[in-house]
Amino acid sequence: NFDVNYANNETDLWDAQQITVNGVTDIVANTCSAPSGTVYHGDTINVGYNVENEGGDSSTSVTLDFYASTNTDISGIDTFLGSVNIGTFGGSQVNSVNLNIPSSIVGNRYIGYIATASNDDFVNQDNEAYDATTINIQGRADLFANYITALDAVAIPGGSIDVRYNVQNQGTVSSGTYDVDVYASTNTTISVADTLLGSFTMPSLGSGGSDTDIRTVSFPGFMTPGNYFIGMIVEGGLNENALGDNTDYDPNQVSVVDCPVDFDNSGLLDLADIVAFGQL
Repeated sequence: NFDVNYANNETDLWDAQQITVNGVTDIVANTCSAPSGTVYHGDTINVGYNVENEGGDSSTSVTLDFYASTNTDISGIDTFLGSVNIGTFGGSQVNSVNLNIPSSIVGNRYIGYIATASNDDFVNQDNEAYDATTINIQGRADLFANYITALDAVAIPGGSIDVRYNVQNQGTVSSGTYDVDVYASTNTTISVADTLLGSFTMPSLGSGGSDTDIRTVSFPGFMTPGNYFIGMIVEGGLNENALGDNTDYDPNQVSVVDCPVDFDNSGLLDLADIVAFGQL
């Protein structure tokens, strides 16, 4: 026998059952904006982002991973710059983040990011955004005047002494050729206002490199006798902007004394002194 109480609209071939309709999360990286022009290793850049959840459900926590890339396909194999967690949200978020430029890259790069959430139902190219204008990333040399030592303790006006100095490149790229200027100063503040004893053009110094030289410098004939600090000023290298450590001096002073046989008072010991001596 057929139990009509058990049937449920069988004659109409449909059944009324409760179903659950779930929403979706769809994280979309809309835009990325980075500065244009040239930036240098160690610089901080501000990068803007616009991220939207186009699904009906709120996302789990969303992370934006930022990269510098040689092309417009932003991926995890690019140079990682940093990340920011923008939390759980529906709708959109517009904000910016500060990122540091690493020393591992040089040249033109696209700045972009990848947006991820654990419950994102549509993971595709919409999760990536980049600035269509590249930035030019360059390094900086950082020449450091490590030390200078006078190898003679006494000099005369018009005479010369030897000095030893050491220069290091603490920057991220080679320095290019640079000058080392040696001065005599009455104080420990070495400047271009002091008496120049010699200027030497040095070959390029690689990143992390060090160079030690011994050079001969000359005191002018008009040099006033007295005690002087011998110092140096190292010219800035390629793109260098940290010049606070480009000077140094020897704490031991050099005594400049009168030449007892400088009979013509020229500051030089030469044939004219012999002539002057013969006329005494």
